[in-house]
Amino acid sequence: MALPAWFPFRKVENSVVGEDDQKKLTKGRVMLLSGKLPQRLLKQEVFETHEEFMTRADREILGHGLLRVAAASDMKVASWLVETEGDLFYERFKASLKTEKDAILDYLYGDLAISGEELSRRLDEDVLVKFHFVNPLEQRRRKLLRDSNILRDRSGLKDVLAIRYTQVPDVLKQRKFVLYHGWILGTTESLLSVIKKWFEHLLKSRISEIGERLESTPALGRMSSSILEYLEDEDTKPLIKPRYESFGIDHIELDGSVEENVLILPPCLQDLIHKVNATGYLTHWERFQLGIFLKVTGMPIEEQLRYWYNKAVDNIGMTFEEFSNRAGYIIRHIYGMEGGKIDYTMPSCKTIQDKMHCTFKHNNVETVSKMLADIIDMIEKPALKESRTVIARKIVSNTYQFDANKACRHFLSFITGDLSSSPPVISHPLQYLRMAKEKGLVFELKMAPSGEPVNLEDPPEDTSEPISSQEVSDD
Repeated sequence: MALPAWFPFRKVENSVVGEDDQKKLTKGRVMLLSGKLPQRLLKQEVFETHEEFMTRADREILGHGLLRVAAASDMKVASWLVETEGDLFYERFKASLKTEKDAILDYLYGDLAISGEELSRRLDEDVLVKFHFVNPLEQRRRKLLRDSNILRDRSGLKDVLAIRYTQVPDVLKQRKFVLYHGWILGTTESLLSVIKKWFEHLLKSRISEIGERLESTPALGRMSSSILEYLEDEDTKPLIKPRYESFGIDHIELDGSVEENVLILPPCLQDLIHKVNATGYLTHWERFQLGIFLKVTGMPIEEQLRYWYNKAVDNIGMTFEEFSNRAGYIIRHIYGMEGGKIDYTMPSCKTIQDKMHCTFKHNNVETVSKMLADIIDMIEKPALKESRTVIARKIVSNTYQFDANKACRHFLSFITGDLSSSPPVISHPLQYLRMAKEKGLVFELKMAPSGEPVNLEDPPEDTSEPISSQEVSDD
């Protein structure tokens, strides 16, 4: 099945773009995404040959590709691009023919999205009738019409689609789809927002892949900086406004090093610090997340360059100067010394949940319960152990129900001992840090023979059992 000409992940045969053409293609895509062009649906005009139409379509996709390169080194551009490309995809996918939808779904999901009829064949039962998508009489009528070639559904929007649950775990919160044998069932029309979300997920992944190459490919970094400069001109800049801006909170200085303060840090940052200490590696957006946090909590750029030089596994054989010149690109970018010269503030929880690392969204229930059990095991007083266990069950329950914000609210109570019936809403990591600093830790920790707190990465042998998701109840 051939992908439609407009599909932005479609391969373009001639993808070499001259420097003079980059600005024109980039601005053209920005105008399209911002609704400044009269025609958003890509159609062949009556005066165009097929070759001319495909050239026009290819140029659209090349403009999209250039914006991806810019987005890889600028979070605001990335946020805007994912939102607006998702909206454009939704419009164009909905207006596509059924055969085009089938090709796109095959690209996005492969064998993890199939028709309701195919699922019926695989399970050897009629799921369309079982779950009242059609009644038996209508099912027979549709089969006769299809077999006699009388009826053709050109849009496919009313067709029943089955998508593997692993690809759409969040939809259960909506309670409007059928979950059966690991498949989410709904009409294509009812699943449009789900398909759009998966498209946005793949786009974020493509942007992150480019970001991973920025540090090792100087030419790509220069291209990213060049495109960001195009986006700064007075005609284009006002068009690039993420729907959900990260809001600014003043810098918060830590009293001592990050490692000395690790238990009062937001849990997402605790995770990243443990991960970089254990593996020496973070993904592109995780490095952004931790790098910006280190900056806004007072770490100078030279110290942060040294931090990553000492931690990273990909600097083997490099001198500090070589590391700084090559892999230090992202760190200098965070401090506004590369790329779009933006002095980044800490992103909001929504941005972190969308493209970075959130403890309660991106870890599974077992990992969260094990982390909580490890901390509880380090608490000296039995009464505190018991009260922390009660709160831990709420955290695990919220994680199980995909409510990351509520889980984080209870985690703050877990750490600080604030047992108010309505914990504060957490919407920003520095908001969490400010409250954690003000309240402090409620518990004393067991001390290792060295006099240091027991290392969370190396828990003692008698660590308590993880809290099970089967015994939790929400508040």
